[in-house]
Amino acid sequence: ADFDVDPKGERTTRCPAGHEAASEKRDPGTGKVRAFFDGAGCDGCPHRDRCPAKPLRDGRRVLRTTVHVAVLARRRRYERTREFRKRYAERAGIEATNSELKRAHGLGRLRIRGLLRVRLAVYLKALACNVKRMVRHLAGEARKAGNAAAAAAKGAEAAADAASCVILHLLRSHGVVAAALVVRRPAVRARWRYSFRPAAA
Repeated sequence: ADFDVDPKGERTTRCPAGHEAASEKRDPGTGKVRAFFDGAGCDGCPHRDRCPAKPLRDGRRVLRTTVHVAVLARRRRYERTREFRKRYAERAGIEATNSELKRAHGLGRLRIRGLLRVRLAVYLKALACNVKRMVRHLAGEARKAGNAAAAAAKGAEAAADAASCVILHLLRSHGVVAAALVVRRPAVRARWRYSFRPAAA
């Protein structure tokens, strides 16, 4: 078990057995912390043999640590909780999408500036990612169902491409963005290229 050291110093340091420190000394410049415990409370403690608090000549024990170590220890304790596991599972579910947007669609580094333009680029890249996934899903269902469904999937693929072209045409017509969607077959892979220009006066 770890000592509970408050990084902000708002609460008294507590040992794994539940004993609070009698006093503390902190150095704001270095982040060093010294917590002093009454040695009498350590008699018979099951953690005594591996306790990091060292005995002093006056019978007290002192724990020497830093704010950085305290922050890491608190984080590790939180990672063992049910709340963290639930939140981490939610995060893991979106990591694959973030990775695809970064690697396949260039979201890791945009060659544009300005909040509005960046936001628009992100929306378009997300749209391209969703279109690709929809096509993959329809193609997979078509392979399972046979040739008849395969023909329907091709139609859906063409419709998806047409929808993308309509969106790009609307954006071009408003002078906001010029974009080109490259679709390679048989494996459907979309690559978006953007060049932004201000709207015509």
